Parts: sequence; C-alpha cells; structure tokens
Amino acid sequence: MTMRIEPALLDILACPIDKQGLLYLPDEALLYNPRLRRAYQVADGYLMMLADQAEPVTPDEHDRLMKRADHGEAIGTAGLAPDSAGDLAAVPPAPRLRPGKEANHARLAVTVFTRRYVHVSQHC
Repeated sequence: MTMRIEPALLDILACPIDKQGLLYLPDEALLYNPRLRRAYQVADGYLMMLADQAEPVTPDEHDRLMKRADHGEAIGTAGLAPDSAGDLAAVPPAPRLRPGKEANHARLAVTVFTRRYVHVSQHC
C-alpha cells in the first residue's frame, strides 16, 4: 500500500514520543523511529501517530529498514537525513525533564528575558 504524504507535512512530522524526525517508507506506508525502534502504520489512509499505537520493531526488521534507508528508499521527516539515521539509531534519545521542571525552565527563561529587557530599557 503506497500512501503519499505532502512535503509540507513531512517537514514537520515528528515522533510523538521523542519529538524527533522519522523515516518514511512510502511503499510500506510506514513511519519509523530508528532511535526508539518503533513503527507507525497507516490505517485506512490515516497516519496512526499515537504514542500508544507505536509498534515495536524486531532487530531483524530494524536492520532491514535501516538498509532501505541507507539505499535511499526512505524519506526523512522533521530534518532527519535518511543516510544519517543509522548513526542516530545507536544514540539514545536525550532525557526528558519532568513537566514541573520544564515549566520552571520556561519561567526562568521569561524571567531572564524580562530582566534583560528592563535593564536595557532603563539605559535608553
């Protein structure tokens, strides 16, 4: 089953788990995350991009998909280059912060920005 995904969508399409690019194999109607070894299928013409519906991939299937990517048979999404996906597959994803810490970092960034803005505006 071949499914065509618009180039604009491919530019922004990322894994819902690690928020990074995927490999798209159009002839298999498959989006693959080589870092987490999870596959997302197309069902009835719809992308099934829910984290709990990601299917684990066996080591043999991973090797097969990576060979296809190395031979130029896959398209990278969200900035992932298919020829470098093999290098990324061995790198674990960056650790995620707990939601509370993410919010604290966002507050800190706003505070720093606000202080700089106030500081600059006082000297104008």
